[in-house]
Amino acid sequence: MSGSSGINNTTRGKRMKKLLISLLVIFLNSSVVSAADTTYPNVKNYVDKLVADVSKLLNNKNVSEEAKISEAEKLLLNNLDVEWMGRYVLGRHRKTLSQDQIKRFIDIYTKYLVRSYSDLVRNYKGEKGVVKGVQEIDEGEYIVKLEIVRPDGQNPIKAEYLVREKHEGQNSILKIADVVTEGVSMINSHLSEFNAIITSKDFNALLEELKKKS
Repeated sequence: MSGSSGINNTTRGKRMKKLLISLLVIFLNSSVVSAADTTYPNVKNYVDKLVADVSKLLNNKNVSEEAKISEAEKLLLNNLDVEWMGRYVLGRHRKTLSQDQIKRFIDIYTKYLVRSYSDLVRNYKGEKGVVKGVQEIDEGEYIVKLEIVRPDGQNPIKAEYLVREKHEGQNSILKIADVVTEGVSMINSHLSEFNAIITSKDFNALLEELKKKS
């Protein structure tokens, strides 16, 4: 495998760090300003509740940093559509894998996602996410547009979140399925990287690489 194909690639690593920081902001910011289009109150209410839960966690002075990280991880897992994301990033290779292999991948991929951002909690510098609006792009799928305002006076980062409506029995819930920062999609980046590893090596090599990062 060439150096440009691996998860440790420096350029891709920096790009993914930006994406993960942006993802972190929406989950770990107690100062998110919601100005979303009220045409979609269910989506707005979902974001508002998530922000309220995070705000309560981060402002609890009786909780240690490690405990906050642990609770934040739970919020992340509860609000990411990890099964859909896991199947998506496998791309065409999903057709050649068994259901057991796919399940094992999703389990490892979930741990990889959590591990990737956990250290960023400690390095949070007070970035603020401002929700600019909500747009329905397909039935049950929404783009939430945000700006990430940085405290150092630099220009804000434009970000978008793909929010999907999932049906569980007679109930429907909303979950985040992707984050796009400066035009770069997290799941499409993973799709490209994972495809390169499976193609140049094999599926088990991908699992081993992800385990090292989990």
